[in-house]
Amino acid sequence: MKKLLMIFMALSLSVGAISGCSNSSNNKNNDNSSAVTKKDEVFINEKYSATGMKTIGGNDFSPETDKTAIAEPSFGFGIKHPDEIYSLIESQKMGGYAIEPYSLGLGYFISESDVFYLSGVWRYEKNAPGMDENFEMWKALYTNVEVITETDDNIYYWGYNNDISALTLTDEQKKDIETAIGLLDELKNNVCIFTPEIVDITEVQGDLSSFEVKDMEGNTVTQDIFADYDITMVNIWATWCGPCLSELTEIGELYKELPEKTNIISICTDGASETDFAKEILKESGCDFTTIIPSADMENNFLRNISSIPYTIFVNSKGEIVGKAQVGVPAPEGQIKDAYKDIIMDRLESLSGGQSE
Repeated sequence: MKKLLMIFMALSLSVGAISGCSNSSNNKNNDNSSAVTKKDEVFINEKYSATGMKTIGGNDFSPETDKTAIAEPSFGFGIKHPDEIYSLIESQKMGGYAIEPYSLGLGYFISESDVFYLSGVWRYEKNAPGMDENFEMWKALYTNVEVITETDDNIYYWGYNNDISALTLTDEQKKDIETAIGLLDELKNNVCIFTPEIVDITEVQGDLSSFEVKDMEGNTVTQDIFADYDITMVNIWATWCGPCLSELTEIGELYKELPEKTNIISICTDGASETDFAKEILKESGCDFTTIIPSADMENNFLRNISSIPYTIFVNSKGEIVGKAQVGVPAPEGQIKDAYKDIIMDRLESLSGGQSE
């Protein structure tokens, strides 16, 4: 799944890995039913709910009780996997990608560096900035892209690949992928569409006022790392996250040009299991700032509230959050450093003005 997500480095949207669904239980609407309408032979649910939803083909959809189904309220859709495909996911032959909050898709792992993209759903939000550019990048993954349905605010697209003639596969891989391709119609009919919930993921829950962790070199780091600075930028990333890696070089450059009384550190969410790889990435990106490995306590009490990365927060000398988070890469390549510098200056101004924006 790491390699699958690396291909999305060019996208400016925030990305998270999924093998079932991401943890958003605090956001889910647990009403017992959802009104269902039918438009052009496609069933559409009025809202996300625990029960009572229908797939576009009219089948029952219950993501909170059916392990083969995934859905996120903010995405506006979910999908139920046929048993054969779910078995491939469980055996880690297939994995999923998520481009929050617009796309979910599936890929088959041919090798560590090669993925066959089977299918994906894209919710095209009509008034979202940068939507056309990102949609075109997503479309390039698939030889077949078609409209599922259209609502007042969104167009839902289905993308898929069904030609493996150019691939070098083992007999087992060929059999697996041919099985999955044979289930594409069923997979599409198992898409569930509902009105997306608006979730402000820039509102940070919790803070970093008390912790004890290790950095990449094994040194102990506590909240005291913030004490000498008015503002510290904390960049949260992972080794498998393409957009995270795409901004590290410019963050490393920014670190060398920081305004007085400001600092940068980072949290590598998979640093415990990928320490050597993370250190290699940081070295190649020219990132000389402290990078910490989250403890179980930090994961449970802070990181669990973060649904997508890169996710960058700004804290004061006590580790308290100042302003909203920057979710995703803040600007196109070449402009990232200046974008973060502007945010840092804004947070400094908010401190001097006695308020957090």
